[in-house]
Amino acid sequence: TEKEPIATRVLRERVAKLNSLLDLLRPDDARDAIGATTGGRRALSHGELQKVVWQTDLAQFGVKPQAKIATVMPGGDQAAGLLMALFARYAVAPLSAVLRREELHEALQRFQVVAVITTSELAQSMQFPAGRTLII
Repeated sequence: TEKEPIATRVLRERVAKLNSLLDLLRPDDARDAIGATTGGRRALSHGELQKVVWQTDLAQFGVKPQAKIATVMPGGDQAAGLLMALFARYAVAPLSAVLRREELHEALQRFQVVAVITTSELAQSMQFPAGRTLII
């Protein structure tokens, strides 16, 4: 008999059963999901990341579920975790932290973004346009 290719088996056994990206996280799994590589932080397990995802809610900033938001973050494990959490509840446009001011303004306008999540350093240097909620 011919052996089933690994990719076919993974698709059949795992991927076909997924309803969303969040199904990849297992609440009882202590293995690292996102490794902390900077700033002395520790890695998050699958269970911890799933908890963060389900607890992420921007309502306190006036942002409703499925709202169009943008992130402007330096790359890395922190940005990856943030995106996982946001993709579960919002329409997210991850924007590059090296965009020129004009490019940033154009992207925010084009995507009809109502809120931007960024760092305090980027908020000071990028001069975000008024009329959008800025979450630091």
